[in-house]
Amino acid sequence: MAYTTSQQFAVSQQVVPATINALINGGIAWAMHRGRDAVALWGEAGYWTDLVATGVLLPGLTWMIIHPLVRRQHHQGRAPSTAGVSAPMLERWLPVGFWAGATMCALLGGAIGLVAIGALQGLGAPSMSGGVYAVFKGIYGGMFPVLLQPAMVFAILRGAGRSGG
Repeated sequence: MAYTTSQQFAVSQQVVPATINALINGGIAWAMHRGRDAVALWGEAGYWTDLVATGVLLPGLTWMIIHPLVRRQHHQGRAPSTAGVSAPMLERWLPVGFWAGATMCALLGGAIGLVAIGALQGLGAPSMSGGVYAVFKGIYGGMFPVLLQPAMVFAILRGAGRSGG
């Protein structure tokens, strides 16, 4: 079965990174909280700090990892093809420079973390068992590549002198 360029892009830039991030983030949360009966949103050991830290660090570090990789792939003629892939809305918000892009990705991720905390507060600030929190944290960590990585790749390619193809 042949895949379209947009399907290949989605798999390589969203599905695979989302799966990796979900497994890593869920695994870390499992290792830290598996024996706990309740992990609270607020308080001294509240998971709100974990959500904000993950929101800031994961996208910022992702930019710092993929920026040189995608630029090198572009210069070698092996960059992810964006032909036929719609430019993500967030792409225009991302500067192309290494530090400026990392900072903006971290800020966007932090905003996502704050929205998640607000939504959880709206749901009554639920406590979760350690196992449930590990699953939640895996899903939460996995959503960042789905939401942000396509915009990162497009911005990096824009900075490398290519916007598609």
